[in-house]
Amino acid sequence: MNLFIRLFRMVFVHLLTRPKANILDVSRRNYQVWITDHDMFGHMNNSRYTSFMDIGMVHIFLRGRMIGSLHKAGLSPVVMGKQVSFYRPLSFPMRYQLVTQIVCWSKFHVLFQHDFVHKGKVHARGHTIGRLIGARDDRPTMAEVIDRCGWDVPHESPEPTGWQRAILNRAEAEKDTRAPIETAISG
Repeated sequence: MNLFIRLFRMVFVHLLTRPKANILDVSRRNYQVWITDHDMFGHMNNSRYTSFMDIGMVHIFLRGRMIGSLHKAGLSPVVMGKQVSFYRPLSFPMRYQLVTQIVCWSKFHVLFQHDFVHKGKVHARGHTIGRLIGARDDRPTMAEVIDRCGWDVPHESPEPTGWQRAILNRAEAEKDTRAPIETAISG
């Protein structure tokens, strides 16, 4: 429930202030670890990190005015996968900044990076890979999405690092894999 409070607060403040940014601009949100964010080991629960990553992406969608343009284009964002690397624990009552940005994209997929920063040090870094889909299983390329939504960004992605390229290549290779569950489990 406390994540809903944080999400609604962010949306409410956005609706009041209406800040606008380019979708490639970095999003910075300040948070504090609440006692309800803890797990039994006394630090922020692993699932909280991925939930905050979602809030970071929503912030980019709101500031970049992406939600309306996606809706008009008949597109919906879909998360394909998430990964988090933990370097140092965050625990109550530490304050931290969630830094989220779109780092690159491939033909069909977009990669977000999320840094959890406390006193200038990255305590955790996460990545979310997703894509946009339309009605009736429409799977537009990122260039088509940029054109359909009228976003002011180049069709060409910023140059991915080797590791980012590997994530994007894997997602591209798996994009049409729709094996039935029984086959995937037994095979």
